[in-house]
Amino acid sequence: MAADIAHFVRDETGLSVYTGSTNTRVSNSARVLCAAALQYLSTTIDLVTGFSIALNTSTLHGKSYLDVRVRFSLKGALYNFHMMAIPLYQEHIGENTFASLSSFLDALAPEWRQLLVGVSTDGDSSMTGRIRGVATRLEASVPTTKLVRVWCALHQLDLVMQRVHKSSLDEEFLSTVASMTGHLRRQSILVMKIGSTCPLCIPSMRWWGFVSAVHVLATEANIVFVKLQRKLTLISQQQGPLANLVATHARLTGMEGPVSSNDLKKIDNSRSEVCSAYALSHACARKFMFETDSWVKDMLACATEEDEAQLPYAEVGKMFVQAADRVSGIVAGLGLSDVEVHVIVQQLSLLRRAYAYDNILRLALDTLDDETTTFDERWGTVGEGYDLVKQFCGDLASTFPNTATVESDFLVLGWEKDEYRRSITDFSLEDVMHYKQFKAFRELVERLIA
Repeated sequence: MAADIAHFVRDETGLSVYTGSTNTRVSNSARVLCAAALQYLSTTIDLVTGFSIALNTSTLHGKSYLDVRVRFSLKGALYNFHMMAIPLYQEHIGENTFASLSSFLDALAPEWRQLLVGVSTDGDSSMTGRIRGVATRLEASVPTTKLVRVWCALHQLDLVMQRVHKSSLDEEFLSTVASMTGHLRRQSILVMKIGSTCPLCIPSMRWWGFVSAVHVLATEANIVFVKLQRKLTLISQQQGPLANLVATHARLTGMEGPVSSNDLKKIDNSRSEVCSAYALSHACARKFMFETDSWVKDMLACATEEDEAQLPYAEVGKMFVQAADRVSGIVAGLGLSDVEVHVIVQQLSLLRRAYAYDNILRLALDTLDDETTTFDERWGTVGEGYDLVKQFCGDLASTFPNTATVESDFLVLGWEKDEYRRSITDFSLEDVMHYKQFKAFRELVERLIA
């Protein structure tokens, strides 16, 4: 990393003296690069009319950090940058975290209270607490505007999956997984001779049948996790994948829903599992389990009448309707002058007229995929002439839909500050983070100057 920084500074300055630099010179150069990156960031924020932040806290080898990322729109493009991994020297309570965050924002962007559009956090109580949470304190700090608060949809989906798995098979599923995993880890020889020795904790046919259903549930959920972690995902693009997850589970299992209250009364609860507006019959659950995999079909085909009575058709139905109900429940004002508001309304009216009468523009916009098209691509299709309405929409779109990018920062921090380099300083860590995005900063500045 030190050599990379030295070569980068050499290329930037044109001074060959950086080749073969000492560690001291490299560290000083890295600090200059970090300072330049923060100055670029501060200058850029002065040019925007709104920005959003994403927050997450974590501990690396006994040292706590609050990672902050910023997202904003400039000239019709969305940008997502790491701001700072702020060291936390006190408890992770809302008051301490907010004090550290506000001090940093005061130094980097003194007008942040007038510019902050949204804040995204995970579901930790210190972040989302109704009275003392960081998001609540931020909202109280911007009384003249309406702050968009986002509880990370990925975190909500993760909690849904955890609760569903924990309650599965009357809490037997996870305990059996833990027993099996521990048994195999303790007896490495058994892994090679699994056919000759039978562990005492071997699961029943009922459990194995349930595993096949869990695999389908988790596989489809993982697809949504991956899709929502894209760096430029918008809040408006979250609801589609979540709704598709419920629809996919319904299509695979034969689950019905949302079902009206009148129709729910007609369902036989002794032969179906019901949760709020979703229902799945035991017969459909049985058919679904037979279709999950060939080994499941063979296993169930050999089941005796006694085994058949023990198979988890009801538990499978219960798992899917509970997941559908909880996933469907995931929910994912700007300081403008009167003149700017008037111009935005006019430009929006012109854009709507262009969409109505310009066949080429309408066809180009209609062919774009709402789930995969980025903000930049869509506005690039519109073209020039709508600068203020584009910036207004960009400010709203800057709100982080989740905290995936913040959590990815901690992967980098953990890689740099591993068990062999615990003594690395906080400033050195920040040098590394800003070095990784300095080229993107430079390209942004060049675009603004052009």
